[in-house]
Formats: sequence, structure tokens, C-alpha cells
Amino acid sequence: MKRICYFACYDSPDAGSSRTFTFAKELVRKGYKVTMITSSYNHLMGGKGKKINGLFFKENLKGVDVLWIYGLNYKSNENTYLRFIHMIQYSLLAFFISIFF
Repeated sequence: MKRICYFACYDSPDAGSSRTFTFAKELVRKGYKVTMITSSYNHLMGGKGKKINGLFFKENLKGVDVLWIYGLNYKSNENTYLRFIHMIQYSLLAFFISIFF
């Protein structure tokens, strides 16, 4: 079975843009094992991020393994510095956590 891993900081299954999750569900239907690594917070979520304890939370949604990485809440897309820190933080956590999953 082929495995696919999507890194999608700003796409999430339940808020904002869900395009990557839609692709992932179709790939699961075709027989692939898909993992999606996304952020627990981004400005597209409208202020409501995924509540997680710790650095990450893993769940299976419609056959897709979703790894929610802790995301720094920067409140809006107007705060350039916090958004930049969020991107760096997501990239580092996603890289190291993906090694183990």
C-alpha cells in the first residue's frame, strides 16, 4: 500500500480551506494510506482553533489520519510577526513529528 503525507498548515478538515482533506479522502477511497499534517490554528478558522493538549493530536477522519500540530494563535492575519513565527513553528514541529508517524 502506498503512503502519502500532506503538509497543509492552512488547510484543515473542518475550517477554512478543506481542499487538501477532500483530495486525501479521494486517495483513501482509491486505496492509499494518507496522513495529513495541519495546524490546530490558522487565520482561516475565524478565531476558533482545534483544542489540543500538548504539541499534537492524532485522529482518523473518514479514513484520513490527521495530525493536528499545535499552532500559535495570532488572532488575525494582520499580525505579520506572529504569523511568521507560527509558520516557522509549524514547519519545525511538523518536520520532527512526521519523522515518528
